[in-house]
Parts: sequence; structure tokens; C-alpha cells
Amino acid sequence: MSGRSTHHLSIEVERGRNAARLVVDGDLDRSSTGELRDIGIGLVDACEHVSVDVVAASVIDSAALGVLIELHRAARAAGCRFDVTIGPAHQRTLFATTGLDDYIDLIQAP
Repeated sequence: MSGRSTHHLSIEVERGRNAARLVVDGDLDRSSTGELRDIGIGLVDACEHVSVDVVAASVIDSAALGVLIELHRAARAAGCRFDVTIGPAHQRTLFATTGLDDYIDLIQAP
């Protein structure tokens, strides 16, 4: 497990044999999405399954949603399964309101 962090964001990367899980904690916004994109793109090219866990994300803005769409597309092009783990009800509402719940596989955290 390794971690990278910026002022308001931490991304922990958990690697398995052919899978990776990115655990986001903090503000996933325009100022921090580049880090998620860079890490995620590298992983979808190297893994069969990539999961992004946003349960602890305090902010998810439109730039962050754009990066999740970009990672989903890159994963599909690479033959990699991609999903996003969500937690609080407001996260489910965000994905439902934007229609992304029909596009990206969502996993509801317990």
C-alpha cells in the first residue's frame, strides 16, 4: 500500500495481483483531480480491475466526475473493469442526478 497526498486530498493505492483500489479522502475537486487521473490512468493500463472508493471524499465536484468518466472510458478501452464505491446518501444522489449511476458501476459501501 502506498499513499500520496496534497493539501486537501489523500489517495491510498491498494494493489492486488491484477486489481487496484484507490481510496480517496478529502476534497476531490478541480484542484486535486489531476492526481487521481494520473494514478488511475496508470492503473487501468496495468490491472484487470480498478475501483475508486470515494466514501470519505468530503467534496466531489464536476471536475472530479469528469475524471471518473475519463477513467471509466480508459478502463473500458483497456479491457479493465472499473467501479466506484460510494457511501453517504448525498453521493448516491450526486451520481443519480447526473445520470452517472447508469454509466459507471457503483458499489454501495455498508
